[in-house]
Amino acid sequence: MTLIQLQSLCLIAEEGSFSRAAERMFVTQPAMSMQIKALEEEIGQTLLDRTGSRVTLTDAGRVLVEGAKDAMARLDDAVQEVARVGGLEHGTLSIGSSDTIGEYYLLPILSSFTSRYPGISVTVHNKPTAQIEQLVMDNAADLGLVTLPVSTPKLASRTIFAYRDLALCAPGHPLAEQTSVTLKQLVRFRLLLLPPETRSRMLLERDLSRARAGAASAAAASAAAVTTAAVTTAAASVMELGSVHLQKAFARIGLGVAIVPDYAVRSEVAAGEIRAITVKDLSPRRIGVIQRDKRSLSPAAQSFLSMLGGTSL
Repeated sequence: MTLIQLQSLCLIAEEGSFSRAAERMFVTQPAMSMQIKALEEEIGQTLLDRTGSRVTLTDAGRVLVEGAKDAMARLDDAVQEVARVGGLEHGTLSIGSSDTIGEYYLLPILSSFTSRYPGISVTVHNKPTAQIEQLVMDNAADLGLVTLPVSTPKLASRTIFAYRDLALCAPGHPLAEQTSVTLKQLVRFRLLLLPPETRSRMLLERDLSRARAGAASAAAASAAAVTTAAVTTAAASVMELGSVHLQKAFARIGLGVAIVPDYAVRSEVAAGEIRAITVKDLSPRRIGVIQRDKRSLSPAAQSFLSMLGGTSL
């Protein structure tokens, strides 16, 4: 449970609307919906009744909002004191993040952080995971938000949330009516992928290798008279693109099948602009925060770190 989630819930209760609450927090409605969904999953209770024209609190939601308002009032008093003592009226914060994590996860948290600490100067380095790891190791970034696991020694990490990659295609694509596919089925079509140096692409290649090995083993076990080429999952063709935005845009007009994080496509799927398909043999992914092991963080970095969810570093 994070402060952002509680603030989102309180604003939705006050406004009776996801869209108006999102405007007040300077975030997108899908980003706010993601925060509430994660909170409901953690609590194990439905907190909002979405059936009417106005979003209202359930009984569980009312209890949580009452407690959250009291807690946030006390927290605001404590934060003001910490800011005075810890020097948060001025300072710097340097964060590394990919474009995708930055837009779909980091943005609302930074919005809250900069509103609370307007005197802190923030720098965001938009880089792939491997480069972010190096920035943190070189003390050029206080913290990094990356796709786990990390490959650099002497980095401490914690998981913030788990997600899965989905296959996206245009409504008229041959796969559009499928709800789930295997990698072997998927790679018969042109794939729209991020560059090889990204951690997401590396994890996808690992899953593709496992699928190839599994297909070859199955063929050998059944003694089927099939060539090796017929049971591999080598893609028919690949188009490499520099961002998830482009992957989605190209998939939307039918140029191929994009493989993108589930947290980055909710609005397009809800609007019917694109079809999202579960890929059965893709392993779960994790987004995490990293810092240099045993490094002392500034008050600004400590405060930002406390706003992130997940388990302890």
